[in-house]
Amino acid sequence: MARLGRDNLRVLLDGGRIIGGLGFYRLGQWFGGRSVSLAGVAGVGVAPEARGRGMAASMCTDLLREVAADGFALAGLFPTTATLYRSVGFEQAGARLTYRAPVASLPRGGYARPCRPVAPADHAVFHALYNARARSWNGHLDRTSSLWERIVTEVPGVMLDAYTVGDPMESYAVLARRPLGSRWFDLVLRDYGYANPSAIARILTLLGDLRSIARHVEWNGCAADPIASLLPEYTCEVVASERWMLRVLDVVRALEARGYPPVTADVHLRVRDSLFAANDGLFVLHVDRGVARVERGGRGDVALDVRGLAAMYSGFAHPHTLVGAGLLEGDAGVLASLFAGPDPWCCDHY
Repeated sequence: MARLGRDNLRVLLDGGRIIGGLGFYRLGQWFGGRSVSLAGVAGVGVAPEARGRGMAASMCTDLLREVAADGFALAGLFPTTATLYRSVGFEQAGARLTYRAPVASLPRGGYARPCRPVAPADHAVFHALYNARARSWNGHLDRTSSLWERIVTEVPGVMLDAYTVGDPMESYAVLARRPLGSRWFDLVLRDYGYANPSAIARILTLLGDLRSIARHVEWNGCAADPIASLLPEYTCEVVASERWMLRVLDVVRALEARGYPPVTADVHLRVRDSLFAANDGLFVLHVDRGVARVERGGRGDVALDVRGLAAMYSGFAHPHTLVGAGLLEGDAGVLASLFAGPDPWCCDHY
């Protein structure tokens, strides 16, 4: 509640008794090198005795209309059920994988760059490197102070450390130590940023040098994970996988806000959206050397549902995949080049 803020909480009342509620973060999310306004939905819940009457969908619909009117281009969430959120226009738009590897398998050596401990509370020194990393991927959050505080806040029984590499700083790591009993512990790489592969390799050396007392290290990543690619052998495994979902609240605002590859193209779209009448119709997407402009009207050469638009927008689903799923009709060739990019993934949970 403290992270969301009182003004961003909503409750459902029945005779003065709270039977449901939800909240949202006021965030940005990076797509194509640009931060797009995002309402990050969180804490959706309905009391057990009040379930089965569509209240969660009703609350979500009301919130989506509210944040759209407030100027947000997108809404996002980590779902507990896909069916509910698909019913109000969300679709899977990215993944977050949790990797695990033996500490003893990490690369060793590479001590040329200085590595120094810093106080996790001094996280402001990490922001520039994180933002540079976030800008280069699709789906990273444009973090608020409350999300940074979540990363650097200790929980009972877990010790937290932070380190920087290089002078000036080239990489950083926020590291949790999770006791296993006796003298052993596991490492959790809560957050990291780097300017070049050599700098993050120094962080891996730091972790590997704990092999006498640490068993495993865990970190969040994507299918084309940069840390996994630095391991001498593929010794890591995926121990958890979840997908986050996205909802386009304003077609014009969302398409104009993200970045695109440096190409020039026009696409005539027909978007279907049963919840927002302003999104349901014809649009022409003009992209000129990576910058978009959208106008209403056109031929509607490519037809797609708002859910399909969300999956394509993030780069998660290739347009040809959406054709096979029945979420897109028409020539997907130009769209494939416009929405090409790195794997969309979100390292934060909200």
